[in-house]
Formats: sequence, structure tokens, C-alpha cells
Amino acid sequence: MSSVALADILKNIYSFVQILEGSRNDTVKSWDESALDNAFQWARYCEQVYRQAEGKPYREDLDNQIRAIGQLPLALGDVQICLETLKGSSETLRKSLLQNPHLSDHLFTAVITSYGVAPGAKEDLIKDCFQLSQTKAVGQMTSHLASMVEKADSGQSELNRCQARLLWRHIKTVLSSSYKKERSESYITAKLMATACDQHGIEILLHVLLTQDDTGQCTKIMECKQFVLKWMLQNLALRKSIQKKGVPDLWQAPKQFLVKVAAEYFSFFTAYIQFLVQLGSDMSLEYGGSGMEYTWRFMHGKDSKTFSYAILLEHFAELLKSDQHVTSAVVKTLESLALKSEVNIWKDVLRDSKSMR
Repeated sequence: MSSVALADILKNIYSFVQILEGSRNDTVKSWDESALDNAFQWARYCEQVYRQAEGKPYREDLDNQIRAIGQLPLALGDVQICLETLKGSSETLRKSLLQNPHLSDHLFTAVITSYGVAPGAKEDLIKDCFQLSQTKAVGQMTSHLASMVEKADSGQSELNRCQARLLWRHIKTVLSSSYKKERSESYITAKLMATACDQHGIEILLHVLLTQDDTGQCTKIMECKQFVLKWMLQNLALRKSIQKKGVPDLWQAPKQFLVKVAAEYFSFFTAYIQFLVQLGSDMSLEYGGSGMEYTWRFMHGKDSKTFSYAILLEHFAELLKSDQHVTSAVVKTLESLALKSEVNIWKDVLRDSKSMR
């Protein structure tokens, strides 16, 4: 290959690298469909350069020259510029764009469409869905998966688990990979609140805590899970008097998920039991007309529409069906509370919840 031809190729590759850099920042705000098409044309050019260099004597020299471009001060994240990278230029460009929150919705849709309908395209989309980490990508791809779940008639529960897996991968990526801890934690905090305020948000967050993950370091995974858990307990498990307006109540989530999380995390179990104990303590005896029959009701001014003695029993009955260590701890707690006075709600809770098992 002549030096002139090599210089032209390197110049063109550098043009693509500049486009790739722009695909990762707010430069894309000024892009239109023409600019997007041009970007993918440059990506296909680089892929052609890779194919033509295969098996050629100048391949090693070309690779060294391309690596030299990568030594320039470019904001490309973890993308390493070399001849091998050019092989998947279109894929690299697509992922950079999908992770960019500055990309317009119109162009985002165009990039999603670029996956095409060829065999394997759907699988590629799902795979990339788990690898991407920016809000726009996760949000819109979740919607794409939601459509798939609906068509498959898999139900809301399956969709919630799917969204939880996406959200967990997103949380782990941001908290584990960012060098700006305060900024990444602030971003994830906002993401958690936005999720919690969705219709099925609390259940999704509980699924996040229950998501099994054997990828990566156990310490990092636990740190990320503890971040989510701490945020939930500090923001979603507050008493009504200090709960922020519009923020959902953690304890109104499906009981089976509350119990599963309680079995996994001691701090959650403790907060859950404290909530239930406070709930019971806010109830008082109410006798029937004969004076022999009685029930437990909230004292004047308390909200009895959401929680009642029957619902309190359901929570404890569900806990008593959990793992042995949970069951034992709950029974000991109720027995201890029942001994505090001759007549109290906890003797009835212990008896009635056991009968519901």
C-alpha cells in the first residue's frame, strides 16, 4: 500500500473516530437524519477497511497506525481504537448513540430500527438492552420489551421482573463504573424515585433486591444492593406524618415480596417488624353489643382503609410461612410482646396468625 493511500485511509478513519466521539456527547443535539446516515456510512467504510486488510502484508502496519490515532486525546470511554475495533464499527456507533441521553427521540427510534428484521436482530436488541446504561436507552428499550411481553401474554409479573433485571444492571453499571461517586449516586437516587412513583414501581424495586447476580465481584454487587435497600428504607418506609407527598408507601407492596426481601436482608426485616409492631400498637379494643365479642381497630384519627387488624394478621401469617430463621424471629418477637401485659393485641395476633398458616 502506498503512503498516499495509507494517509487517505487514516484520514477517513480519523473522521469516523471524531463522529464516534461526537456520538457520546451533546454534539448529537444538532444531528438530523442526514447526519445519522452519514455517521453509519463512515462506520461501514471502516468495516470495509477491516475486511480488505485481512490477510494482507500491510495489516500490521495499518493496525499500528490506527492505534496511534487512539493515543490522541479523545473522549471515547472504554473504546480502544485499533484495526480489530473497526470490524464492528456500526455496532460500536449504535451503542454509543443509544447510551447518549442527548439523542433526540426521533433519531433514537431510527437507531433502534437499524437493528433490522434479519434473523438474530431481536436477540441482538435484547442483549444490548442489558449492556446499555443510560436512562433513555433503558427506558425506551424497556418499553420495547414490554411490548414483547404483552404479545407473549406473559403477564404483568413477568414484565416487572424483566424491568427489575434491566434496572439492576443499570444501577450496578453506573455505581460500579463511575469515578464521580457523588454524581452517580445522585443520578441513581433520582432513578429510584422515578421508578418508585410508577404504577408497579415498588414491586420492581423489591425485585431488584431479589435479583440473582453472579457476574462481577460479590463485594461490589452487595454494595449496590445495599445502596438501593438503604434508599428504600429511608424514603419509602416512613410514617404517614412525615412521608413526602406523592411518594408511595413501601409497606403496601404485595406481602409475598416484602417477606422474601425480609428473609434476605436483616435491616429490611427489622424495619418491616417495627412497622407492623407500630401498626398493632396504634390499635385498641372495640367490644360488640354483648360485651363478650371484641375486635381491634385503629384509634380515632387513624387511617383504617389501608390497614386493619385483618391485614395485620395477613402480614404476620405470610412471615410465618417464610424461612425458618424468619419464622423463629417473628414468633419470639410476638411472644415477647404478648408478655408485656395481661391483655394486649399481640396475644391475639400470635394465635390468629398461626391459625392462618
